[in-house]
Amino acid sequence: MSGLAVFGLKFPSLLQFDEGREDDVIKHNLKTLYNVEDAPCDTYMSEKLDEVHPSSIRPVFTTIFSLL
Repeated sequence: MSGLAVFGLKFPSLLQFDEGREDDVIKHNLKTLYNVEDAPCDTYMSEKLDEVHPSSIRPVFTTIFSLL
């Protein structure tokens, strides 16, 4: 959910998300909108996202784009 929050809250980078995650308003939004109590640092999120191979999520995008 933290990865989704980066995009949903319009952060241009993981680093800026990391810098802003301690802000009271951002913390509130993370908790209420994304059910995230403690957001991980940018390094941790980068490591986890790097493990996802693009071919594993391609079918989802293909389905969505075909519906559109």
